[in-house]
Amino acid sequence: SDLMSIIGNILTPILLISIAVLVVKGVFTPAGELAATPHAESVIQEGIITGYHSMDLFGSLNLGLVIIATAYSRGYRQKEEMIEVVKKSTIICAALLVLITFGLAYLGSTSSQIFDQSASQSTLIYKISTLLFGQIGGTIVALTVGLACFTTASGLIAGTANYFEEVLPVKMSYKRLVFYACLLSGIIANFGFDMLVKLTDRKSG
Repeated sequence: SDLMSIIGNILTPILLISIAVLVVKGVFTPAGELAATPHAESVIQEGIITGYHSMDLFGSLNLGLVIIATAYSRGYRQKEEMIEVVKKSTIICAALLVLITFGLAYLGSTSSQIFDQSASQSTLIYKISTLLFGQIGGTIVALTVGLACFTTASGLIAGTANYFEEVLPVKMSYKRLVFYACLLSGIIANFGFDMLVKLTDRKSG
């Protein structure tokens, strides 16, 4: 679709460049010394819980459907072609996510002795950025977070609308489903990320 083309050709490269600028700056001119020991008692457990809160697992499954649908719309109809395209896309996505995750983890580790560890992740990344770049760091963070949220939300909404268009017993247009998904997401988003994390903690507990 046109939306996926805009995201893939324009927004995603801008997002990756913004993250790369932040990480490269932090690697070559780190905010502080690299932490000797992790602050979390169980790094793997903490990572899994954080990934659950940010919907990484379920989001990746939904975005996988978007990749398949986009490949199909681009003319890849044969099973072998589809598998090859999805496989290459998956490898590229996984490699980029690994680099981004390790880069951001390095930034957090080098600033762990400077900032209060009780601060939220969004506050922490903002403080790190302003420490590395000054006031323009806030602009870089705003651009990065905004593009990350928009590209992820667009993919999830498109995948959700495609799914419910197929499974709902009552026929509903794709555009209307997109509208309802945006409306519901907007309402839920107004609760704030910290509140949503607390609610999922209660449910999982």
